[in-house]
Order: sequence, then structure tokens, then C-alpha cells
Amino acid sequence: MNLDEILAAKLTTAISGAERWSDLADALRRPTNPQEDDPASAAIIAFDYVLHAGPRAQEREQWGEFGPAVSTQGHAYPPPLKTIPDPTLSQWARLADTIKHPIVSSRLNDLLWTRKWKPKPHERARVAISSYLDLGKSDWHPILRAECLARALELTLALNDQEGAARAVTQIISAAWEALAQEKPVPGVTLRLIETLTPASSMAPPADIDSLLQRAAQKYGADPHLFESIKDLEANWARKTPDKAIRAARDKAERWRDVALASSGLQRHVFLQKALEVARQHGFRDLVATARAELQNMRPESLGLHVHEFSVEFPQEALDWLLGHMSGGADWRECLRRFGGHGPPTDTPEENIATAQKLMRDYPLQFMAERFVLDSEGRPIRRVSTPEEHLEAGVIDLETRQIHLWGHLAPLCLKSIFDKHQRPSPEEATVFFTTDIISKEIAERISRSLLLYLDNQFDDALHVLIPRLETIIRDLCIIIGAVIIREPDGAKTGGVVALGELMSQLQGNFPEPWRRYLRNLLNEPIGLNLRNRVCHGLLARGGPSEAALALHAACFLRLLNHRQRSSSNQATQEPPSGGSGSQEPASGPRSES
Repeated sequence: MNLDEILAAKLTTAISGAERWSDLADALRRPTNPQEDDPASAAIIAFDYVLHAGPRAQEREQWGEFGPAVSTQGHAYPPPLKTIPDPTLSQWARLADTIKHPIVSSRLNDLLWTRKWKPKPHERARVAISSYLDLGKSDWHPILRAECLARALELTLALNDQEGAARAVTQIISAAWEALAQEKPVPGVTLRLIETLTPASSMAPPADIDSLLQRAAQKYGADPHLFESIKDLEANWARKTPDKAIRAARDKAERWRDVALASSGLQRHVFLQKALEVARQHGFRDLVATARAELQNMRPESLGLHVHEFSVEFPQEALDWLLGHMSGGADWRECLRRFGGHGPPTDTPEENIATAQKLMRDYPLQFMAERFVLDSEGRPIRRVSTPEEHLEAGVIDLETRQIHLWGHLAPLCLKSIFDKHQRPSPEEATVFFTTDIISKEIAERISRSLLLYLDNQFDDALHVLIPRLETIIRDLCIIIGAVIIREPDGAKTGGVVALGELMSQLQGNFPEPWRRYLRNLLNEPIGLNLRNRVCHGLLARGGPSEAALALHAACFLRLLNHRQRSSSNQATQEPPSGGSGSQEPASGPRSES
């Protein structure tokens, strides 16, 4: 027996127990010595391809109709169909002509049609269509049968075979009704079949589609996600009747709101957010206003969240060294310079990215699903779904945790300093905080904040200081030539650039670890966000941790200095005066620490 005869015999034997194409590939594989070259490999790969039926298949754009079973960076198995050599295609053609069973015939003839293998590739497509329709009536899994019917219809349309397309449409509608009649719900099959009919809308009786969608809504509509999919299909079919499409979109928004009102806790918030998104997308202003008001009326305590506390042991020896170093200066001035130069408390961006990536590898399930990130008050504020969004949120979360830890240590540092050294007078502190970047007026406010802190008036100290930190950052942006105001444009009023954009403009002109620390501390929505929480009244009362962190930022900014050049506003570096911990920027404002 030659190789073709051996392969044909193996395939014929395997057909009876095959429940998918890949079962045939498994039957052809050499049971021993898998590392050796297998003469059957050319036939094996034909049945290892994954069919991407229908133009909306997500992988279709990258791989085409047939994609790999396994793909990694730079490698795919099976290889792209367009790279298969002619001898392999010839073997596929011989096997297809020998074995007429639908499972073999559908796959091999479709591959040959896709490669336009001569002679008469259209005849290969016709044989594949017939085989797919036969598989659509087989005892295969309903999802696979739906894929076969979708591919059969797709091929008939590619051949402009009206008669074949009509047969496929009839069989698809029948299969959809069969799926709807199943005692165990199979919504994925039903909706996939209805969606399959979209390219052949002129051949599918509208009454049949309407009836299918109505029955699907009755059977599966209790699940808002499935209801949304059904209404999307309904709107797609109603493109020529705009009123019907608008009604379907409104039904979606109303259903999300209905299930939200029937829910509680975080689930209620998520469903209301979905209702708001759908209403906004389709311009239903009344529903937008209603959903937004209901969202705003939800209090953090109504979300049903639980507080999980944990302790971190800080070695006493390390703590003693830190406090001794902070208070070990000749006077309070040198100590505050040390305090401001210590840090930043976050790891470098590269280290945090590496840690977040490791967490995503070690605990992949946590990063696969869409999730909401909460702000400091426990309100859902950001939705993350893509790997890039999960990574960004993970890095910010690491930075926030590191800053929180420093927030427990910073008050101890300030206490150690002023337990050992005399507190300054308002005038002395004002002189200390006045620099060529920090004006005397702003320095006086920082001085006032420090003295309020030392009097245990932490909330007052925080409210005095936070707006002045933003002022200093605006002045830094002026030094580097960044835009801090938007001029009027015609009838459009100008205004100041928001702090978030200012922090972005500092990138490349400021030590990146310090910039990210200040951004998280002051204006990152899912970080500590002190500027917005204080100035927008979201923080009920500031404590020693928040106030000490703000003073740490002020002491760091006090270390920055610049010289005006005659030809530009580029900042230059003063000789360092000692201290520890701060990193020097490549250009722009410089730290004397």
C-alpha cells in the first residue's frame, strides 16, 4: 500500500468515532517516536486547522477562514494556509477524491477552494457546501453544526449560488427553531444561527426572523447580556426600518436599568452604568438623566463591599535607622531636606511594570475578566478589560500600596524630627520654603500648613497645602515651556489646563519615578488622588497620613531649583547640597538633594 492508501484507510477507520475534524488528525498521528518526521504530517495539519466561519469571527482578519490551533509569538501550528506547498495540496486533493464522507470532504475541499487549487476550485466549493449541510444535520455538538451551516451559507454566497443559499437558509432557520426547542438552553447556538443569516437577509423571510428573535427574547431574555445580544440582532435586521431599530436599542437600555433596580450592591452599580452607556450611545437623553441620577444617589456603603485589613511588619532596626536618619540633622531645616529627599516611596516604573506583569502571569484568571476599579472612597470609577488596561491599573495599584505604606512612616518621621528639634517660627519656615521656584506667598502657606500639622490640625494642614502644591507644579510647567492656559477661541472661553495634563507635560522633563509619585498622590483617579479628593470635597477629613504625604511632596518640591539662561527658559542644575534618595532629572527642574 502506498502512503495515500494507508492514510485513506486510517481516515476511513477513524470517521465513525470522530466528533470534530481534529479527531481525524489525532487518528493519523504516529503513536510512538513523535519527534521523528511523520510521513502523515501533511494530511494531519489539514484536520488541525480551526475553521473561522462567518465574516465576524474575531480571528478571521488575522488568519483568514482557517487559523492555527496553537499560536505563539513568531510561530503558528498549523502554518498559515497560504504557505502550504503544492505537493501537500496535491495530497489533499487525492484524499478528497477518494473519501466522500462529509467530515473529510468538507475540510479538504474547503481548504482547496480557499487556496483556489486548480482545476475548477469552484467544484471543490460545491462539494464542501454539500458536506457542510450534511454535517449540519449530524449528531455533532450543536455549536459545531452551527459553524458548518454558517460556512455552507458563506460558500454559496461566494459562488453566487442562489439555489444553494436558499437551501442553506432554510436549514439554518430550521436548526435555530430546533435549538430554541431544546429543554436545556443553548443561546449561543441559537443566536449564532440567527446571526449567520445576516449576509443572506434578502433570502430569509422577515417574518421567520422576527418570530425567531421574539421567541429567543422570551426564552433567554431574563439574562440582560443575552437580551442585549438579541436586541442587537433585531436592530441589525431592522436597518431599513429605523423606528424598529431605535425601539430595539431603547429596549436594551431599559432592560439594563430594570435589572439594575432589581439588584443591589455593586451589581446594581454595574448594571446602571451599562444602562447609562447604552442610553448615551443611542442618544436617549431621558434615560441618560435617569440612570445618571440613580448612579449618583448610590452611596459607597450601599455597594456591599467588605474591608479586608492586613498588617505589614516593618523591621524595628530599619525603622530605628530611618527615624534616626531623619532626625539626625543639625537642625530642623536639614532634617526637612532629608525628609523631602527620601524617596520616592514607589519602586521605579520598570520595577512596578515587571511586578504587575508577573502577577498577571501567576494569577491569569484575575486579569481575564472585565472588572471595575474603585476610587479611594470605594466608588467604581474605571472599567478595565484589555490586557493593557489591566497592566496599567495593576501598576497604579502597586504604586498606591507603596505610597500608603510610606503614609504610615511619614508621620513618624516628622514626629521624630520635631521631638528632637525646636519647631520653627512662621517666619523661619516661610524663609525655608521660599526658593527660586516657590514664591514667598506660597512658601508662607506651606509654613502655615506645617505648623498646623505640628498642632495636630491635620485636616486644616491638608486643605491649606494641597492647592499650593498645584501652584508649584504650574510654575514648574512654565519653566519647561509647557502650556498652562488655553486661550479663548472665538466664542469659546479659555481657561487653565487641568493638573492631570500638566503632570503629563512634565514627563521627560522631570525624574519619572518622582513624577509618577506626585501624579498618584495628587491627581490619579484610581490612586490617592489627594488634590481632587480635597478640592472636590470627597475626603471627609484628612488625617496625619494624608497631611504628612502632602508635606513630603512640598519638601521634595522645595529641593528643586533652576537658573534662567539668557537665551532660553531651560532649567539647569545647581550643585547638590547633600541628603539622600532623590534622582536627578535629565533636564528641566533639578533637585538639590
